[in-house]
Amino acid sequence: MKKRIFLIGPEACGKTSLISGAVGSEIRRAGGLVLRHMGGGLEIFSPAEWERRRFAGPGPELSAHCAGLLARASSAPFAVIDGLGGAELEEAELYEALVRFLFSGTPCAGALEPPAGEEGALLRELLTSDPDTMLLETSGRYDVNAEGALRHWAEEYVFAPASTISW
Repeated sequence: MKKRIFLIGPEACGKTSLISGAVGSEIRRAGGLVLRHMGGGLEIFSPAEWERRRFAGPGPELSAHCAGLLARASSAPFAVIDGLGGAELEEAELYEALVRFLFSGTPCAGALEPPAGEEGALLRELLTSDPDTMLLETSGRYDVNAEGALRHWAEEYVFAPASTISW
């Protein structure tokens, strides 16, 4: 199974629900970030929801915050990245942090928003050409193919027993 799996599909179709269902309560161990558009602003939080911040919109402060979450996610057992793909990727610090994270080796499941602007298109192109990444088009919440792929990914990267050293 590929290390990274990203769901793509219509906005609010249930991509997040599919990921949550596959990962379950193990989400508390995940690194990463979730971005939500809320009342004209953006809310950023960790997948385990222990840290939430609101921003008026994309900008250096949001970029630096997201870059920090992505840097921490590089050392997590696995990560969830949800909601990226829009205008926030125009921030160079955020885009570069995301690319660094993607090649950190940390397994990741995520949901991407439709690409907005050149950076969103470049991200899709980068992920499409990466042999360790699967982009999976989904119709949403009741998509049995996407559900099966995510469960398989979770069995390998989230629920797999830690390797043991035999002496």
